[in-house]
Amino acid sequence: MLITDSYLNKPDINERFVDACENGDYPTVTKILESIKDFNIDVTDNLGRSALRLAVENEHLEVVQALLSKSDSPKMREALLLAIYLGHTQIAESILRHPKFKVLNEKKFVNGDTDSFWQTPSSDDAQFPPDITPLILAAQYNRIEIVQILLINGDRITKPHDFHCKCTECLNRFKFDSLRHAQSRLNAYRGLASESYISLASMDPILTSFELGHELKMLSAKEKYFKNEYLQLSENLSIYVCKLLSNVRGRDELEIVLNKSGKETEEKYERLARLDLALKYEEKPDT
Repeated sequence: MLITDSYLNKPDINERFVDACENGDYPTVTKILESIKDFNIDVTDNLGRSALRLAVENEHLEVVQALLSKSDSPKMREALLLAIYLGHTQIAESILRHPKFKVLNEKKFVNGDTDSFWQTPSSDDAQFPPDITPLILAAQYNRIEIVQILLINGDRITKPHDFHCKCTECLNRFKFDSLRHAQSRLNAYRGLASESYISLASMDPILTSFELGHELKMLSAKEKYFKNEYLQLSENLSIYVCKLLSNVRGRDELEIVLNKSGKETEEKYERLARLDLALKYEEKPDT
């Protein structure tokens, strides 16, 4: 389509830009960005959805790439989380590999993360709480390709402090908003207990599942807000272990799996050590 100067001068240019992003009209998007210096790409539709959000939702990769270089870090984060949530893997990978995102990620590792608990959503268009990281979200939805990229980039899910931790950070969080503190803890454990995260991040998925499943059962007895959620996560880990064992081929391989003992980095073996561990942690999956 030929885009004339009169087209660009129309008062509804913002609306046209949003529509172009929503519909994947890449030529119109690039023409507006090239023709209007400092064009505000954060314009929204009548429902408050940003142009970048609409492009991600409708899986318009070229449009997303055109908008990324003009987006700030909160907008890039929100776009990445949305792509992960929707399962738009190609868009998520494109954001992760974008030069601007890589620079932001490197700064994060150099400067360290700020405590996201005290942050507020970056805009009215934000759909995800600040404590949800790309890795936590990708793990929760088992987006294995994204989890792998993030792990290769050096990301990890930080394990929450002990439930009864009395450090200043935990005490302040609990005092400020006990429910939000509990939700933040649950979000982290949902990521830690996901099949994709354990499979890719743990050297011994069975041992990790046993230990984490036991920890989640203990948490369910202490957590007043999310007791059932922790029990379900623990049950999911039991099912995951059964799935792992069902993939074992041959007696020799089964003996190696069942007899392994010690830490995940140690090559120690005792007869039926894993069976003893399962009994210790009362692993009795329903399936």
